[in-house]
Amino acid sequence: MSVTKRVVFGARRKKLEADIEHITAEMYRRNVELSEINKTLTLLHDIDDSLLLDSSTLAELCRDILGHIQRKTGYEFLGLYIHREAMDIEELAQLAQHSDRPHVIKAIQGNASIWDGSGSNAISVTTEGIYKKLYLYEVRTRGEFAIILAIGFSIIDAELSEHDNILMTRLRDSVGLVIESKILSDENKHVLRQLKTTNNKLKALDEAKDEFISMASHQLRTPLTSIKGYLSMVLEGDVGEVTDQQKEMLGTAYTSAQRMVYLISDLLNVSRLQTGKFVIEPVDCYLPDVVSEELKQLKESASAKKITIKFDKPQSFPTMKLDDTKIRQVIMNFSDNALYYTKEGGQVEINLKDNPKSIEFTVTDDGIGVPKAEQHKLFAKFFRAGNARKARPDGTGLGLFMAKKVIIASGGAIIFKSKEGQGSTFGFTFPKT
Repeated sequence: MSVTKRVVFGARRKKLEADIEHITAEMYRRNVELSEINKTLTLLHDIDDSLLLDSSTLAELCRDILGHIQRKTGYEFLGLYIHREAMDIEELAQLAQHSDRPHVIKAIQGNASIWDGSGSNAISVTTEGIYKKLYLYEVRTRGEFAIILAIGFSIIDAELSEHDNILMTRLRDSVGLVIESKILSDENKHVLRQLKTTNNKLKALDEAKDEFISMASHQLRTPLTSIKGYLSMVLEGDVGEVTDQQKEMLGTAYTSAQRMVYLISDLLNVSRLQTGKFVIEPVDCYLPDVVSEELKQLKESASAKKITIKFDKPQSFPTMKLDDTKIRQVIMNFSDNALYYTKEGGQVEINLKDNPKSIEFTVTDDGIGVPKAEQHKLFAKFFRAGNARKARPDGTGLGLFMAKKVIIASGGAIIFKSKEGQGSTFGFTFPKT
């Protein structure tokens, strides 16, 4: 081999060795970076998982976070200091010196420490005669809490590496998010516990109220039935002749007693709805007879107000499977309301139709009607339209609410249309089976 070739070969060999050395160094550097990135990602994952330990307290969560960090980094001292109000790092550092402060939550991994609060990011403190260097990092939050993450070393001139600084920068976000989530979760649980306790008390009161209403309604219904029965006998002349003036007065008393019976029935049904005892009990029901019988009870009321009730009883009609007692209450409610909200000398028309696929019952009056703006709330419990409250201050707003419940629970649909000042139509329809 010539001298020239040996020189060229040597130069190429040196360049190749230099390239290999550079590549090896670069690969080592990249491997270190990947190792640090992997360590960081694993640590962030472990910290996030700490939040899943739902049974832990906030202090236990903080100690768990610090344990994860120490195992991955080997730092001699780690501390987390949390204040429930936003403040700057110097203020929190001052508070954290006093371990007996109840408003500062402390979690420490390693030897306990105190810093001098000088405001420097790297400050020296003395604990039990050992000099340490602490780095303080303000953990990022949404401003509702103040959190410091402290890292300590036993050598006064210890310095954090570039990777340490990168790690701390990433930890500020993750630790802040986990701690805030825990604090907010604990506060929400406390609120939920309070709400649950309050709700249980309200349920107990509601049950007591329903029990009282049910008991009182049962107790009131028996004497009212007797009063109503005897008034009916007197009005019909069973105990002697009745003058026109007496008849008018007794008729008013009978109507009031009848309305009280309806009110008690509505209260009982509302109570049964609340307790789950509201049940539809269908039997064979011939509606033409039911309507006629209920209208007889309104004869005195209609006569007193000189209101004409028009009802053409169908000669034939299909027998329906309905709850006889409850459907009577619905028919009476619609008819009685029509009489009450129709002015003296008006007219109430009641129709019972046998359609090809359904039956239909309607009560139409030429009374005060329902304001359009309030019609969508008409069947809500305890709701009464403004003009109805003026015309009848003693109403409860339960009649239409219960009527709709009965009709829907029986498989039917409500009929309603109205125009303020021009009257209303209330009714129901049931499909033929």
